[in-house]
Amino acid sequence: MSKVSVSQEYNASANAVWDVIGDPAGISSWHPAIASSPVEGAKNRVCTLTNGAKVIEEIIEHDDAQRRYRYRIVKSPLPMTDYVASISVSEMDGGSKVTWDSEFNATGDAIELEEMIRGLYEAGLGALTERL
Repeated sequence: MSKVSVSQEYNASANAVWDVIGDPAGISSWHPAIASSPVEGAKNRVCTLTNGAKVIEEIIEHDDAQRRYRYRIVKSPLPMTDYVASISVSEMDGGSKVTWDSEFNATGDAIELEEMIRGLYEAGLGALTERL
């Protein structure tokens, strides 16, 4: 099983950061690789990437009090199975930290896929800096 975890610190309160990233449908407002991200029904997020590819995800946990949500990929063009990820915000002295992590089984080159996923997380968390 592959694991990827990326964290970044911000000079904004955990609540301010959660206000930006806490709504799963809003990921397209801050992540540069995601063109749209509506949540259909109560749990299914459909992310359309800027290259036109679609990733269908199921929100399996959403906890505003803990500032965390978890999701799994239901359908994706990526060579993987059993992908489950979480995004969380924690308090820190003078700011906050966002952690985005996942586990999955690669069906292709695991190292290459891990690097791609890490790059996706880093791009999103880097762009979040501009929003705060």
